[in-house]
Amino acid sequence: MPTVVVELGFAIKVNTRDHLPPHVHVWKAGGFARFVVWDRNVSLYENHGLSEGDLRTAGDLCVKHYRAIVRKRKEMPWVK
Repeated sequence: MPTVVVELGFAIKVNTRDHLPPHVHVWKAGGFARFVVWDRNVSLYENHGLSEGDLRTAGDLCVKHYRAIVRKRKEMPWVK
């Protein structure tokens, strides 16, 4: 799973063979969340062990690095 960004202890990763909806995995200290990244929007899809504060920060990082995430997603064979 390629890493797009590492910042503030978070790693934003994109699985190149993942399922729809288009999303990223954001990891921190053993927990992770998935955020849908689509049509200039970022929204929480699923949380596995991140605190509310970490979720806010993770979402903010997805917004901040939206363009890098989209560039990486476009490398995927199933994204048009």
